Amino acid sequence: MKPLASIASNRLETWIRRISSAALFVSGIEVVANAIGQSGFTNPRSDLVLAIVILSAAAFLISAVLFDRSRPWGLVHGLVVLVAIWLVPLTHDPDFHESGFERPWVWWSVGMAMILVATSHSRKVWLWYLPLTSGSWVWVSLQSPVLAGDLEALLDGSYLLVFSLAIVGLVALVREGFASVDKANSDAIMSALTQAKTDAVERERQRLDALVHDQVLHTLILAARADSQAAQEDAAKSATNAITALLEAREPDTTETEVSSLGLFKALESAASKLDGRVQTHSSGASAAKLNPEAAQALTEASLQAIDNAIQHSKAKEITLTLEALKKGGLRFTVADDGAGFRTDRVSRNRIGISTSIRARVESVGGKVEIDSGPGKGTQVVMRWPRD
Repeated sequence: MKPLASIASNRLETWIRRISSAALFVSGIEVVANAIGQSGFTNPRSDLVLAIVILSAAAFLISAVLFDRSRPWGLVHGLVVLVAIWLVPLTHDPDFHESGFERPWVWWSVGMAMILVATSHSRKVWLWYLPLTSGSWVWVSLQSPVLAGDLEALLDGSYLLVFSLAIVGLVALVREGFASVDKANSDAIMSALTQAKTDAVERERQRLDALVHDQVLHTLILAARADSQAAQEDAAKSATNAITALLEAREPDTTETEVSSLGLFKALESAASKLDGRVQTHSSGASAAKLNPEAAQALTEASLQAIDNAIQHSKAKEITLTLEALKKGGLRFTVADDGAGFRTDRVSRNRIGISTSIRARVESVGGKVEIDSGPGKGTQVVMRWPRD
């Protein structure tokens, strides 16, 4: 259930990217405003550096807002800002420290750049980036044309580092909380699926109990009452039939991994309804007949991933999961939503959610996936096993 365990965390990461994008946009306005105000004390190189900083920020905004991802553009913007700090002695006039401006315009982009790197990349990345950037600011503050005092430079560098680490700690705590929610949801679903398998094992035990009662006990009664040659022959024949039935009932001995459509559908309906209030479930054809365990698991995981995609990306008012048990043990699971939809011909085959978590899983067990979607018409994902 690995993909399912990331639903809450994925929502959190989406909100982190959106909030970061909004904050970056505001800080970008401050950067431009201060750069314009300081234009009398900068040279043309400053305009070029400013343009590159704005372009890297725009790349992050486009990636985060339109494509719902922040890597690698958070780090790219952070590195561009770091270089901009180093170039302050070359982009500002020597008399800048007499202009009345306390700090070069790049100051208003440093804190946001550190936060973007810290929240969008791993610890091994921000552990070197944050000290390096804050230290670089201390260094450039002591150089001409800034010429800040030692204490002021150290306070600015410390402020940048402490503020960034505080944000990192807060985000880490929130991420841990959402990860706990994911684990709880995943455990609940796994428990439901395990219960479905337990139900199948229990039904098998009941079947064997009935077999013992109906045939073995009947054979013993016949043997006890056999007072003639004919009665003994009937008892012997009944004993042979009972032994044959018991041997057949033991093969194959795979009841622990087998599940029926009746138990599986019940577990899936319960799990899906817990994911989001918009999810509605329907089922048909369920019975106590055993399913192919590999196919059942593949379609189950693919269906949960399809629901996850709909919850996160479709903006749908209603999401429907339809479970169908077909003739000869076949299965058809359908996830449909009335959301925004997308152009299927523009979805990269590298998109993990579709290519790996849905299509590859079903096809690996001999199944087939059909995706019908379009802008404004919602999305329908049909998963069949077997293919035909």
